[in-house]
Amino acid sequence: MAGTTVQRCTCKHEYQDKKYGKQLRVFNKSGSSKVKVIRCTVCGAEHK
Repeated sequence: MAGTTVQRCTCKHEYQDKKYGKQLRVFNKSGSSKVKVIRCTVCGAEHK
């Protein structure tokens, strides 16, 4: 599950707001095959 995705997050980041849209952030995909987690590259928030 390597790679990135763009998802909604409540953190603030002016550049990513302009590039991807308001409250849309780049997330890194991580976790095992059983537990899939994405982590915000700005604030580190994790979502399943």
